[in-house]
Amino acid sequence: MNAARQAVPVAWHQKNPLDMAETFLLALALMLIIEGMFPFVFPTAWRDTFRRIAERPLHHIRIGGLIAMVLGLILLLIAT
Repeated sequence: MNAARQAVPVAWHQKNPLDMAETFLLALALMLIIEGMFPFVFPTAWRDTFRRIAERPLHHIRIGGLIAMVLGLILLLIAT
């Protein structure tokens, strides 16, 4: 009688590099789809919002970028 094999979790550094490349491409594709939805669906509002963001001081833009990176890192840590 064959015993059912249980899946053994694999550490992130032991994964196949092709799986990691595929995951990266999927994440990039999803980001591009989401980023492209707003200018496609709401071009005027997107342009106005982009213009207002561009007029802000550089340190406000950097803080916004930092917040986005930290949130992304937190979500990545939660997901893995």
